[in-house]
Amino acid sequence: MRLACIGAQNTGKTTFIKKFIKRYPDYKTPSETYRDIIKKRKLKINREGTIANQWVIFDSLVKQYANEQAGNIIFDRSPLDAFIYTVYIAGSDEGLHDMYEQAVTCMKTLDCILWFPASGNDFPIKRDGLRVTDPEYRIKIDNLFRTYLHDRLYDYKKVCELSGETKEKILKVKYMMAGTNI
Repeated sequence: MRLACIGAQNTGKTTFIKKFIKRYPDYKTPSETYRDIIKKRKLKINREGTIANQWVIFDSLVKQYANEQAGNIIFDRSPLDAFIYTVYIAGSDEGLHDMYEQAVTCMKTLDCILWFPASGNDFPIKRDGLRVTDPEYRIKIDNLFRTYLHDRLYDYKKVCELSGETKEKILKVKYMMAGTNI
Protein backbone atom coordinates (compact mmCIF):
# COMPACT_ATOMS: atom_id res chain seq x y z
CA MET A 1 0.00 0.00 0.00
CA ARG A 2 1.23 3.50 -0.87
CA LEU A 3 0.36 6.30 1.55
CA ALA A 4 1.34 9.96 1.61
CA CYS A 5 1.14 12.46 4.46
CA ILE A 6 0.26 15.94 3.26
CA GLY A 7 -0.58 19.27 4.84
CA ALA A 8 0.81 22.53 6.14
CA GLN A 9 3.91 22.66 8.32
CA ASN A 10 3.73 21.73 12.01
CA THR A 11 0.69 19.48 11.79
CA GLY A 12 2.40 16.28 12.99
CA LYS A 13 3.10 14.47 9.72
CA THR A 14 6.68 13.42 10.48
CA THR A 15 5.84 12.49 14.07
CA PHE A 16 2.95 10.38 12.77
CA ILE A 17 5.18 8.61 10.25
CA LYS A 18 7.78 7.70 12.89
CA LYS A 19 5.12 6.23 15.18
CA PHE A 20 3.25 4.57 12.31
CA ILE A 21 6.39 2.77 11.15
CA LYS A 22 7.05 1.56 14.71
CA ARG A 23 3.50 0.14 14.77
CA TYR A 24 3.69 -1.19 11.20
CA PRO A 25 7.34 -2.17 10.56
CA ASP A 26 6.46 -3.59 7.12
CA TYR A 27 6.11 0.04 6.01
CA LYS A 28 9.09 2.12 5.03
CA THR A 29 9.66 5.73 4.16
CA PRO A 30 12.15 6.96 1.56
CA SER A 31 15.64 7.39 2.97
CA GLU A 32 16.03 10.87 1.47
CA THR A 33 13.31 13.38 2.28
CA TYR A 34 12.39 16.75 0.88
CA ARG A 35 14.11 18.26 3.95
CA ASP A 36 17.37 16.58 2.92
CA ILE A 37 17.08 18.14 -0.55
CA ILE A 38 16.41 21.58 0.95
CA LYS A 39 19.42 21.32 3.27
CA LYS A 40 21.76 19.80 0.68
CA ARG A 41 20.89 22.38 -1.98
CA LYS A 42 20.56 25.23 0.57
CA LEU A 43 17.19 26.18 -0.83
CA LYS A 44 15.15 29.04 0.52
CA ILE A 45 11.60 27.93 1.13
CA ASN A 46 8.26 29.12 2.47
CA ARG A 47 7.76 32.88 2.16
CA GLU A 48 11.43 33.37 1.23
CA GLY A 49 11.26 30.64 -1.39
CA THR A 50 11.29 31.02 -5.12
CA ILE A 51 9.36 29.27 -7.83
CA ALA A 52 12.66 27.84 -9.10
CA ASN A 53 13.42 26.38 -5.66
CA GLN A 54 9.94 24.91 -5.48
CA TRP A 55 10.50 23.22 -8.84
CA VAL A 56 13.65 21.59 -7.43
CA ILE A 57 11.65 20.26 -4.47
CA PHE A 58 8.78 19.24 -6.74
CA ASP A 59 11.07 17.37 -9.15
CA SER A 60 12.76 15.52 -6.29
CA LEU A 61 9.36 14.42 -4.95
CA VAL A 62 8.18 13.30 -8.40
CA LYS A 63 11.36 11.20 -8.77
CA GLN A 64 10.85 9.79 -5.29
CA TYR A 65 7.32 8.68 -6.19
CA ALA A 66 8.57 7.09 -9.42
CA ASN A 67 11.48 5.29 -7.76
CA GLU A 68 9.62 3.94 -4.71
CA GLN A 69 7.26 1.46 -6.33
CA ALA A 70 7.55 -1.79 -4.37
CA GLY A 71 6.15 -2.74 -0.99
CA ASN A 72 4.37 -0.73 1.66
CA ILE A 73 5.55 2.86 1.76
CA ILE A 74 4.53 6.04 3.51
CA PHE A 75 5.73 9.35 2.07
CA ASP A 76 6.42 12.47 4.12
CA ARG A 77 5.04 15.07 1.71
CA SER A 78 3.99 14.78 -1.90
CA PRO A 79 4.28 16.64 -5.18
CA LEU A 80 0.91 18.19 -4.29
CA ASP A 81 2.56 19.78 -1.21
CA ALA A 82 5.26 21.32 -3.40
CA PHE A 83 2.57 22.57 -5.78
CA ILE A 84 0.59 24.16 -2.92
CA TYR A 85 3.65 26.00 -1.60
CA THR A 86 4.47 27.11 -5.16
CA VAL A 87 0.96 28.54 -5.56
CA TYR A 88 1.47 30.51 -2.36
CA ILE A 89 4.80 31.92 -3.60
CA ALA A 90 3.42 32.68 -7.07
CA GLY A 91 0.23 34.23 -5.71
CA SER A 92 -1.95 32.02 -7.93
CA ASP A 93 -1.83 28.81 -9.93
CA GLU A 94 -1.58 30.72 -13.21
CA GLY A 95 1.23 29.21 -15.28
CA LEU A 96 1.47 26.16 -13.01
CA HIS A 97 -0.85 23.85 -14.95
CA ASP A 98 1.95 21.39 -15.87
CA MET A 99 3.08 21.20 -12.25
CA TYR A 100 -0.48 20.56 -11.11
CA GLU A 101 -1.05 17.83 -13.71
CA GLN A 102 2.20 16.09 -12.72
CA ALA A 103 1.21 16.31 -9.05
CA VAL A 104 -2.19 14.75 -9.78
CA THR A 105 -0.53 11.98 -11.80
CA CYS A 106 1.69 11.17 -8.79
CA MET A 107 -1.25 11.31 -6.39
CA LYS A 108 -3.08 8.75 -8.51
CA THR A 109 -0.34 6.22 -7.67
CA LEU A 110 -1.34 6.37 -4.00
CA ASP A 111 -3.79 4.10 -2.25
CA CYS A 112 -4.60 6.82 0.25
CA ILE A 113 -3.69 10.45 0.92
CA LEU A 114 -3.40 11.20 4.63
CA TRP A 115 -4.25 14.87 5.07
CA PHE A 116 -3.24 16.64 8.29
CA PRO A 117 -5.33 19.84 8.40
CA ALA A 118 -4.14 22.62 10.70
CA SER A 119 -7.39 22.51 12.65
CA GLY A 120 -7.20 19.61 15.10
CA ASN A 121 -3.45 19.24 14.69
CA ASP A 122 -2.36 22.08 16.92
CA PHE A 123 1.24 21.25 17.69
CA PRO A 124 3.59 23.80 19.18
CA ILE A 125 5.26 25.47 16.23
CA LYS A 126 8.93 24.55 16.49
CA ARG A 127 11.83 26.51 15.09
CA ASP A 128 13.93 24.05 13.15
CA GLY A 129 15.58 26.33 10.63
CA LEU A 130 13.27 25.17 7.83
CA ARG A 131 9.67 25.82 8.79
CA VAL A 132 7.98 29.16 9.17
CA THR A 133 6.63 29.58 12.70
CA ASP A 134 3.96 32.17 11.83
CA PRO A 135 0.52 30.66 12.56
CA GLU A 136 -1.15 32.93 9.97
CA TYR A 137 1.15 31.58 7.24
CA ARG A 138 0.27 28.04 8.33
CA ILE A 139 -3.45 28.82 8.01
CA LYS A 140 -2.95 30.31 4.52
CA ILE A 141 -1.17 27.13 3.40
CA ASP A 142 -3.85 24.99 5.05
CA ASN A 143 -6.56 26.92 3.19
CA LEU A 144 -4.80 26.22 -0.11
CA PHE A 145 -4.74 22.50 0.73
CA ARG A 146 -8.41 22.63 1.61
CA THR A 147 -9.22 24.37 -1.70
CA TYR A 148 -7.30 21.91 -3.86
CA LEU A 149 -8.44 18.82 -1.97
CA HIS A 150 -12.11 19.73 -1.87
CA ASP A 151 -12.56 21.63 -5.10
CA ARG A 152 -9.95 20.49 -7.54
CA LEU A 153 -8.33 17.15 -6.71
CA TYR A 154 -9.26 14.27 -8.98
CA ASP A 155 -10.52 11.83 -6.33
CA TYR A 156 -11.36 13.19 -2.90
CA LYS A 157 -12.49 9.71 -1.78
CA LYS A 158 -8.83 8.73 -1.45
CA VAL A 159 -8.22 11.45 1.13
CA CYS A 160 -8.30 10.44 4.79
CA GLU A 161 -8.45 13.53 7.00
CA LEU A 162 -6.47 13.01 10.21
CA SER A 163 -6.59 15.11 13.36
CA GLY A 164 -6.29 14.56 17.09
CA GLU A 165 -3.77 12.48 19.00
CA THR A 166 -1.27 10.38 17.05
CA LYS A 167 -2.72 7.14 18.50
CA GLU A 168 -6.17 8.11 17.18
CA LYS A 169 -4.72 8.87 13.75
CA ILE A 170 -2.95 5.51 13.57
CA LEU A 171 -6.17 3.76 14.56
CA LYS A 172 -8.11 5.60 11.85
CA VAL A 173 -5.51 4.59 9.24
CA LYS A 174 -5.61 1.00 10.52
CA TYR A 175 -9.38 0.89 9.92
CA MET A 176 -8.96 2.54 6.53
CA MET A 177 -6.36 -0.10 5.56
CA ALA A 178 -8.63 -2.92 6.79
CA GLY A 179 -11.43 -1.54 4.65
CA THR A 180 -9.26 -1.89 1.57
CA ASN A 181 -8.39 -5.52 2.45
CA ILE A 182 -4.74 -4.62 2.99
